[in-house]
Amino acid sequence: MVPEQWSVSRLACELAMDRRALGKRLEGLQPVSESKSAGGKRTERKYRLADVISHLANPDDEKLDLTHERAKLARLQQQKIGFEIEELRGSLIRIDAVIEHWRGKIAACRAKLLSLPSRLAAQVAAPSKLVEAQERAQALVYEALNELAGTGAPPDAKGKRASRETLQEVAP
Repeated sequence: MVPEQWSVSRLACELAMDRRALGKRLEGLQPVSESKSAGGKRTERKYRLADVISHLANPDDEKLDLTHERAKLARLQQQKIGFEIEELRGSLIRIDAVIEHWRGKIAACRAKLLSLPSRLAAQVAAPSKLVEAQERAQALVYEALNELAGTGAPPDAKGKRASRETLQEVAP
């Protein structure tokens, strides 16, 4: 069976695109045949539909090199396995696990610190100064808690975490 040859006008109609826009997108694709019109002013180019679809699917001549793509995949798989081995050895810890661990520690610390002012004031202050001692201790506790507030990750780890999430989306 011989593949059919399509003009730009027929392709534009079939693909529901503007003929001029399609002509621009087909620049760089070698036509199957070219012929001059009767007046010699226009050149009619004919394309195979499979070539056009492949060209439109891979703009800017991004032809996929299967060998290169396999090498990239193998390299990413090797890195992933390396990370998993390091994690099993204990020399690498997932940032999510560290953050959750420290969130729990800080939550427990926060609860203890918040109970401290009333307990401390009752033990050290005279009954007439109890409220004042409790308020001062509470201000100091809130000052300490404000220092502990945050995401649980160092500022430079946030960018690394975002790039790791991106890699997880790309890598198999």
